[in-house]
Amino acid sequence: MIECFALFILFASLQREKYFLTCDEPFQGRKQCYYKITKVGKVELQVIKNEWNQFKIKVAQIYRKKG
Repeated sequence: MIECFALFILFASLQREKYFLTCDEPFQGRKQCYYKITKVGKVELQVIKNEWNQFKIKVAQIYRKKG
């Protein structure tokens, strides 16, 4: 289980890298924080997805050789 504060730390880090923007809006008497991915974030997300896909291909090749 992921604790809420761990997500806040992660999102703060992503925001510092300009991958996310935040927007605080009032909701039922308290602030509600919303996150939006930026263009830079979308580019980085695509890079990570490509790296992950390459990793999956390599792992699949290893399993095929052993099987």
